[in-house]
Amino acid sequence: MLKKHNAFRKHSLRLRTLVVAVSLTVISVVPSAGTTHAVAATCTPATGSHQPDFLPSAHPMTITADSLTADSLGTDQNVTINLAGYDSAGACLSKTMNHYTFVSLTGVTNLHLSTTDGAGAYTLSLASASSSMQLGAQGVTTDFWGNITQVCVPWLHLIIITCSSNPPPNDAGLVDAASSFFNVSSTVKDFQATVYAIRSYATGTTPPPDPVQIPAATLTVTSP
Repeated sequence: MLKKHNAFRKHSLRLRTLVVAVSLTVISVVPSAGTTHAVAATCTPATGSHQPDFLPSAHPMTITADSLTADSLGTDQNVTINLAGYDSAGACLSKTMNHYTFVSLTGVTNLHLSTTDGAGAYTLSLASASSSMQLGAQGVTTDFWGNITQVCVPWLHLIIITCSSNPPPNDAGLVDAASSFFNVSSTVKDFQATVYAIRSYATGTTPPPDPVQIPAATLTVTSP
């Protein structure tokens, strides 16, 4: 049984730890078999371009960072994917969101990631105040499905209203639109995103470096 506010600290949280944590989240929210529909073989990943090859959790992660530098961010808008869950009628859940790709996110400061099982059984949070975090790497492409809900591009706001204003400007729509036409590389502030799925894969024949580096991170699992 999980105790309230259990915290597991590691000086370097690598990809394997993150995969285990997210996998536990995905597994725990798949609904159990009911009397009105068969769970076992109904829901499968959608086919077509820009689709994940697995069923993401129906309960997304919220990711925030004070600042980060994105390398080659591209966006496919309004992609509908299937999720690991059912509605009240027993139909498989699906949701329309964006599909993003990037090579790396570097200089990530004050990262915070949180998710829940949706039923109040637990909340999982990961946080790090390090300024040397990195997601992705050269030789790796990372996909994520979800929506960037808040981001401020500093060079767009140099006078009067800046990214340090309260509240900061929100350039999410502009970033989505621009990166739909060409890959965008820029340092941004006040990043917030809702993410349903993340997948990284090597793009060359040489084994890439570890694509997830989150030093001095704290993983906290909270249950009632």
